[in-house]
Amino acid sequence: MLSAARLSSLGYTVYASMRDLSKSNDLKIELKRRDTTCHMIELDVCDDVSIQKTINTITKQEGKLDILINNAGYGIGGFFEDLSEKEIRDQFETNFFGVQNVTRIALPLMRKTAKQSTDMFLSKIINVSSAQGRSALPGLGAYGSSKFA
Repeated sequence: MLSAARLSSLGYTVYASMRDLSKSNDLKIELKRRDTTCHMIELDVCDDVSIQKTINTITKQEGKLDILINNAGYGIGGFFEDLSEKEIRDQFETNFFGVQNVTRIALPLMRKTAKQSTDMFLSKIINVSSAQGRSALPGLGAYGSSKFA
């Protein structure tokens, strides 16, 4: 959220995506505080159709994608033996496979952007993780594992 507001205030065109736009109030407050704006778009990183729709929107409106910041994720608390297989798989679907899904679908537009630029290093992918990926706290094993992966 703060990255989106900061980049927007620096003059970047920002598309802040989230699974549920009804939870965007904190971002709206921060954008208003910084006297800046960004595009808010609904995106589920576990759904290729949702991802492609977002990339299509960016392609149509901007024609390029310079920087992709993968920052989606959530943490499920609980000791490993107390979590169901579904809970652990869902954790990995968002925190690990979600990054792969978005990156895979965004890469063609990013490659096109790089080819059209005089700066071949313009396109960047930034993956935000967590210190929990290096050393998970007790009760956060599934989250830590998904961030390490």
